[in-house]
Amino acid sequence: MAARARRGARPAADLGAAVLAHLEVLDAPLRERYGVSPQVLRGNTASGLVGALRVLLGRVPDGGPATALAAGLLAEGGALGGTGAFVHEEGLGVAFVRRSCCLYYRTQGGGLCGDCVLRTR
Repeated sequence: MAARARRGARPAADLGAAVLAHLEVLDAPLRERYGVSPQVLRGNTASGLVGALRVLLGRVPDGGPATALAAGLLAEGGALGGTGAFVHEEGLGVAFVRRSCCLYYRTQGGGLCGDCVLRTR
């Protein structure tokens, strides 16, 4: 039996743009109310993308289209280009190293996140 498209399903190519459009709605209020820089917000978005991809690949090992979509968004010229280094190695999985700080270390009981730019200094 052929797989059927679910109602409301979107092509993977449209998914990145749709998610980023939703995040743009949050951008200005977060910057205005909390003073978070656009670079930090984009870095947090990129980190969340790679984290979600890591979970997806743990459940669906053949996540090639998702990996390609993430790589495109994180590449220079992509919507999240310049936010950090995206690494995907067969057998090791995906990883991300930021170019900006998520500021987690500033929270009470915080520390360094898993893709922390400060780990390399």
